Amino acid sequence: MEIKITEVGPRDGLQNEKRAVSTEIKAEYIRRLVQAGLKNIEATSFVKKESIPQLADASELSALLDLNGHIHYSALTPNIRGYEAAKNAGYKEVAVFTAASESFTKKISIEQSRNPSTDLKKFSNLRKTTVSEFAVMFPP
Repeated sequence: MEIKITEVGPRDGLQNEKRAVSTEIKAEYIRRLVQAGLKNIEATSFVKKESIPQLADASELSALLDLNGHIHYSALTPNIRGYEAAKNAGYKEVAVFTAASESFTKKISIEQSRNPSTDLKKFSNLRKTTVSEFAVMFPP
């Protein structure tokens, strides 16, 4: 069995900052993660700018990364639109999420939350992209 550990701090950590961090500082943060030896990094997310303004620079940040090098960069893509933006930015791997608890998806069921990720996986097969899926849950 092979276990792959992906650093999600550039996306998950920075999306919660009250003030947006500059694109240049994000790129430097990621460069330092690479210098520290990390090989799998989820750099950003292609979401609506209104939803997570801290990640509104996803395309600009991605242009500063060597997406064709030896580091495996990925981006979170919650839907087909985000997937297309990630592909256009040069990502060969995207991450999608599904809910593992009803408390995470207050408006939709766990099964409904799986539909977009299932669609993305089917779509990505046509585009030769790796899709990693992970489950998210919050305690009740």
